[in-house]
Amino acid sequence: MTMRMLWLGALCCLAAAAGAEKVSFTVETDRTNALYRCGEVATFTVTARDAATGAALRAGTLGATLDNFGSRKVAERTIDLAQENPFVLKATQAVPGFLRLQVKSRTKGLEVEANKGQGAPFVWGVAYEPERITPGAARPADFDAFWADAVKTLDATVPVDARLEEIPAKSNAQRTYYRVSFASAGGRRVWGWLSMPKGKGPFPVEVSVPGAGIGATGTGGDGRRISLTMNVHSYPQPETPEAREAAYKAQDAQFAAPRGVARYCQAGIHESREAYFYYASLLGINRAVNWLWARPEVDRTRFTYSGTSQGGGFGLMLTGLNGHFTRSCIFVPAITDLLGFRQDGRQSGWPRIVEAQKPENRAAAERWAPYFDGVHFAARITCPVRLVAGFADTVCTPCGVYAAYNAIPARDKKIYNGLGMGHGVDPALYRALGAWQRAEAAEVRIRRGTPKKTTRVETRAVDLRPLAGGGLRFTLPKGEIPADAWSVEVVPPFMRARKGDDGYWIQARGTYGRLDQDDGTYVKDRQLMPVFGLKRGDTLWYGHVKTWRFDYDFVTVAQKGAYETFPRFRCDRVKAFFTNAYDDIVVDYRPLTGAAADYNGLAHAYRAYQLERGAVRTIKDRLKESPELAYLCDAIVVRIQTHAAKPIPDAQDAKLFFKRGEEPPVVVHMPFGVTEEFLQALKDAGVDKLSICSAGWQDGGYDGRVPGHFPIGAEAGGAEAFGRLVEKARRLGYQFALHASNTDGYMCSRLWSEDWVCKRADGALDKGGLWAGGQCYWVCQKYAWEHWLPQEMKAMAALGIRGPHYIDVYSATYPQRCGDPRHPCTPEQMAAFQNTILAEGRRLMGGAASESGYDHVAGNLDYINYVERDLKLLDEAVLEEKGEAPKAPECTADLNVTANVDKDYVSRGEERMDLYRRMAAIRSQEDADDLLDEIVDRYGEPPKGVLNLIDIALLRAKARQVGIKDIRQKSGDVLFTLSNLNFEAVGALCSDPDYKQRVTFLASAKEPTLRFKHIFCLDIGFRRYIKPILTRRHPCHQHHQCYYNSICFHTHTV
Repeated sequence: MTMRMLWLGALCCLAAAAGAEKVSFTVETDRTNALYRCGEVATFTVTARDAATGAALRAGTLGATLDNFGSRKVAERTIDLAQENPFVLKATQAVPGFLRLQVKSRTKGLEVEANKGQGAPFVWGVAYEPERITPGAARPADFDAFWADAVKTLDATVPVDARLEEIPAKSNAQRTYYRVSFASAGGRRVWGWLSMPKGKGPFPVEVSVPGAGIGATGTGGDGRRISLTMNVHSYPQPETPEAREAAYKAQDAQFAAPRGVARYCQAGIHESREAYFYYASLLGINRAVNWLWARPEVDRTRFTYSGTSQGGGFGLMLTGLNGHFTRSCIFVPAITDLLGFRQDGRQSGWPRIVEAQKPENRAAAERWAPYFDGVHFAARITCPVRLVAGFADTVCTPCGVYAAYNAIPARDKKIYNGLGMGHGVDPALYRALGAWQRAEAAEVRIRRGTPKKTTRVETRAVDLRPLAGGGLRFTLPKGEIPADAWSVEVVPPFMRARKGDDGYWIQARGTYGRLDQDDGTYVKDRQLMPVFGLKRGDTLWYGHVKTWRFDYDFVTVAQKGAYETFPRFRCDRVKAFFTNAYDDIVVDYRPLTGAAADYNGLAHAYRAYQLERGAVRTIKDRLKESPELAYLCDAIVVRIQTHAAKPIPDAQDAKLFFKRGEEPPVVVHMPFGVTEEFLQALKDAGVDKLSICSAGWQDGGYDGRVPGHFPIGAEAGGAEAFGRLVEKARRLGYQFALHASNTDGYMCSRLWSEDWVCKRADGALDKGGLWAGGQCYWVCQKYAWEHWLPQEMKAMAALGIRGPHYIDVYSATYPQRCGDPRHPCTPEQMAAFQNTILAEGRRLMGGAASESGYDHVAGNLDYINYVERDLKLLDEAVLEEKGEAPKAPECTADLNVTANVDKDYVSRGEERMDLYRRMAAIRSQEDADDLLDEIVDRYGEPPKGVLNLIDIALLRAKARQVGIKDIRQKSGDVLFTLSNLNFEAVGALCSDPDYKQRVTFLASAKEPTLRFKHIFCLDIGFRRYIKPILTRRHPCHQHHQCYYNSICFHTHTV
């Protein structure tokens, strides 16, 4: 394959000079990319053309040579254009490096057009395994130590002495422009130009050093980013070119001439490292970079460098020496491969400081030159970096550029080959890499292996694309996610911060953290909403996870004061169900500024997004179409927690997989007939509007035999009694809705089949926890919707149900996923089916409800249960923020004991309700005694059910005082859930002779829990065992620590 490139023919069609005909060239090589393996023959086909017309020349003589970009010639020819045009040269090379074609005129009046940026002759180059090019000198063993000591010594002995002089002529409404200077080594100062945008920032930064010559006055800046241009020279930059030229010559006269060299950049290297001209230049500019990085206006996550030639060489030096840069663009760098001549006589990198010395000084210069070689600084670069090499560059040779590139350890690095490009960089490359330098890009870390053992971490940069209306989008195609990856982390620069920055990180679970830690990690795997944010200064950037929203962890990490807030996408969870990634990873990022830059603004922005796309609707809009919702808004909501239920099995129970007919008996808690009386009592008490949610009404009681809710539970009264209850609610003017469970499935269900169970990738059935039906299996909602749910929901509505149809679990956690090839369902698809099912409930029964706050079904929910629990947590967080102790939680009790006020004992419904209310308010033994005395006076000796109610109320009150928040009977045991855990106190109780072998601590429970074993008859066991634990007194010295919390008492009830 051949390539035709008209390098200067189109760019340099200039009018011919008087008396001279200018010739340009097109070159074809047999490799389009000009890259060869060692030992392969490279063929150059060259056509000489009239630079003005482009026509092939038919007269004149040219000389053409091929060499190794140095002193070793490999081919040479004289070409008579009258006989041969185009002409061909061939050669090969056995070692990594470059072949250089040079063409000169041997005819008077025929002038060769040179490559842009350098003098004659015309040059073209090809590469031989450039990825294997090594520098001419090894890295000095003390390289790192020398430069670390140089920086430390300068900081310890010479004040920074930063000086800023505003230049009004270059300042404007968007920026302030300064001449800046900083003290450096050897009594020198370094000088430059600083453009600072007006405002608080933080602003991105661009640092640059000009190429060799008289220096630069900077670009002035665009008012959107901080621009620092530092010159290497020892003098202030005058405003006019003439004055700069004079100062430049004076500098050479001062530093170069006395040492017998031509240029400042070659001066002093033979004397010592510290005497070399660039020593003070580099340390001074490095100091300027550190000074700028520490300023509050700076966005340290977008701190970049760009430089060409001498500026490119300083880019390698600074990026390697200074760890602050986040991206670096290095164009045809000088000061690289300074001892290249050692490698087969190839040309050394500019400024060829060894060759420039007097013969007697060259050995010393050769000793010290490696300490300034960009190749060795490149070995320290870890940030994303881009290099440009000119294959025809005779100033800063491509050999030196590749030697530096090959030394860079950064994972995110790339080199651009300028085929036929001399020392003048193609403007298209400047534009492309300038865009890359300024572009927002996310660092992506792909962790391979498993969560327990990461085998490799691959890091890359992925550019962010602008969003309409502002913001940026991150996309990682699913095809780029390796098969062995267990996680993908996405960290844009604006989601980074430093300890002490004014701001905080926030996640969508009501949790935030100030930026005040040196080290720490926060990880949360389930998010109520797929958004998170990081506030710094007057800007809050928030991320919105658009795909994989159910398969990521929210992570905030602080390491040595450096913060990162990011999503960690969990490929391992996806692979547990699916062979490959099921979607691209997409995250949108948007900034909030000013008054909107806080967590309230984030909430408003996400709400506005949901409303705009129709994912949620305001209650005002929904009220227009739903009379049931209008009723609900004015009603008291009462949940019949359970009419009937089977006991939840213990985790150690052998019968976890209850089959139909082998289950434990259903325990009746509130028969349908008793519920009728309850509703009538509420009506008699003046409750006009009531929305009732009936749970445990179905076959097998609460969650007992799902999926499949029919027939209506016989134990609680059966279908006729339930029909009377629904009709009673209707006649009282009450709303009556059902509790349904669609996600859980048990082997005792009449619909039991492995077909509807969610499957993992290996075909295993996906299990949940242990509930009333035994071992729970997750039901694929796609399968359920396609096989039985629509018909069952219609049957529910036919009972006369009107109200928010309550479906358990849907909004309490993430949707499940199913890998069964017969009905595969990603979590996003499962969420879509959940929404379809809820929408059907709204259509049939006038509303839909679920529990807690996961928002993937929010658009179809009219009511959410357990909100008071989340509000309570919020209240506790506010108290904690204020430094106040939160109130002790109320203790709940779920015990299988006879505890009720029988209508034969108290006949009037409103009086029974009043007794229930007063018993629930018992807080002390005195309260209990007073109420019991009143009951005896009014109604006579109380039955066992009333006494148990008083005992349970007193039990709850005492349990609350000592930090027990839940008491629950499970099979023959009683479980105590603790608000706080004190290992010493728990250990003391478990080892107490009275309770040893009877009280154990459950380490496997989600919350600290004590089990009191084998209370076969709770009515007897309660008085014999439970009450003594809660009333036992302990002698002590000055203080005694409670078994259940860390409150100190002198002598107290435990």
